[in-house]
Amino acid sequence: MSESLATYDRDQPAIQVIRRPHPKPFAPLSDPERLVSSTKTFHGEASVLTWRHLPGAHNLVLERPQETWIKNMCWNGEASAVLAATGVASAAYAALKRDPEPPALWGCLLYFSSMEVLQAVSYTVVNQCGNPLNQILTLFGYLHITFQPFFINAVALYFMPKDAAARIAPFAYTACFIGAICMLVQLYPFAWAGVCEPGRPLCGKLLCTVRGEWHLAWLVPTNGIGNSLTHVNWLGNGYPAYLLTAFAMPALYGSWRFILFSYLAGPFASELTTSNINEWPAVWCLFSIGLCLTIIKTPLRHHLYIVTPYWRLASLLRRKVDAPILQSAIDESGETVVEDPT
Repeated sequence: MSESLATYDRDQPAIQVIRRPHPKPFAPLSDPERLVSSTKTFHGEASVLTWRHLPGAHNLVLERPQETWIKNMCWNGEASAVLAATGVASAAYAALKRDPEPPALWGCLLYFSSMEVLQAVSYTVVNQCGNPLNQILTLFGYLHITFQPFFINAVALYFMPKDAAARIAPFAYTACFIGAICMLVQLYPFAWAGVCEPGRPLCGKLLCTVRGEWHLAWLVPTNGIGNSLTHVNWLGNGYPAYLLTAFAMPALYGSWRFILFSYLAGPFASELTTSNINEWPAVWCLFSIGLCLTIIKTPLRHHLYIVTPYWRLASLLRRKVDAPILQSAIDESGETVVEDPT
């Protein structure tokens, strides 16, 4: 393979595929501004993609020869398959046992387990960006993320009082439907919208599933809608519809305990375990299986219920203030008698 020396251009997209001619897989670059480039990059299992932060760039894909340390990685396709099977079996048991769990709980577990099934299959074609199956699985991964707020809200509503959940559900699912449309619009390559800005989660120049730091990373060529929010964490880093429907809305209608637990076990834990922004979603989905199993199988579930939503407290307090003061006495039989103050 012919190689030529190239200088990294800061004005070009920060996600590029390069070859580093160093025999040690984790040795630092002597000059991060000068890199040896390769025109032929993705060629099946013969190469492994990892991510490194370089000065002036968000992320670069570094292509390196496959080493024996890959075989000793803590996560691989077999691990994803085992976790997926555990999730699917647990969901089936929760749904079919004599005293079945609520559909919201086992349905959410089954949905996120299906993502791990997708990732287990993706390991068979990882880094093969020209492989149709790789591209299809990457697209399915994005679509799976698009519809996750429906299942997150189903669990959030489960922990709300039943009457309140029944009133909120139509509005919540309508918002999720609108949010899903917004994410689908971000997927289409409108000429007027441009391309996604490097630094946005999932952003890539091509549709591909590659290796991350320890799990899979997705590259999706989304359009430029949302680029202005790339570095705004509280608005989803360019995907505001997802954050608003999956986190902000359930917290606003009262299911804040579940959302807090979901945030800590999901995006927060993902950010702690990998610095690759394109790997965050895959790691997050992996952790979500453990989140669902914890809710179904452990006493933590009892601490996530909301007895009185905060938006009801004001009306209850107002009702107590306006209520007449009742006087009570005890009659000869020992019964409490409430006397009408009027």
